[in-house]
Amino acid sequence: MQRFIVVIAGVLCLGQGALADVVDQAPSDVLAATLRPALPLSNALELNLTRQMLAQNSGRVFSGGVIHASRQFAQTEVAVNFSVSQYRALTAQSTYYDAATVDIHARRVWARAAHHFYVGGLLRGAYERGSIAEVVTVPLGSGTVANSLSTRDITQYGRIHISGDQLNSAGNARVTRYTAARTAKLGVGVGVGYRYVAKSGLFWGSGVNFGRYLSGDNGKFVDAPKGIASDDQISIVDVDFLKLGYLF
Repeated sequence: MQRFIVVIAGVLCLGQGALADVVDQAPSDVLAATLRPALPLSNALELNLTRQMLAQNSGRVFSGGVIHASRQFAQTEVAVNFSVSQYRALTAQSTYYDAATVDIHARRVWARAAHHFYVGGLLRGAYERGSIAEVVTVPLGSGTVANSLSTRDITQYGRIHISGDQLNSAGNARVTRYTAARTAKLGVGVGVGYRYVAKSGLFWGSGVNFGRYLSGDNGKFVDAPKGIASDDQISIVDVDFLKLGYLF
């Protein structure tokens, strides 16, 4: 029994000495391997299907992005995401709305096996164009509403839609004029997200972004989607629950 205890003590002493030698030789490498596992990716492509699924009024939206993980700065990545949307009115006025956004994200990533969590900031640029509406008074003269609009009126006021109750006592009509406009905006925000990565490199992800536009016009286009998630609002709100991609 005493010999067995002596042998066990000797093995423990040798093991402790070997571990001490490893730590003495490269303590930073040992701690890094234990506390900060390296990112299992260098680049990635992703497609965001959520925005098309949530598009309003039969709109068409295409959204995706690219990701690059920094090898120089551990646990960081830069992502460039884009979104292109197109909406067309289902009315006789032929109004429209188009928007394109580009985001640059700087993220801090925590990766454990197949699970990736990240948090970061974003800079967003947006370009929008479409139809805006304003009410104007058009002189009609005598006759019915339908027959009193001259070619000059159509040219001057663009697409005009008049209903019978819009005639006033002076023989004029208050009509809605639709004209084309455009705006460019710049905003900032923050975001958090999650990815589940398969061994093949395919992944599913989700995330949310919150922010605010600092420049440009908001709430002006008649066919822009409604709600706080619209690019035509001052707020930046993205809720993405179906991101599919590939790491390589």
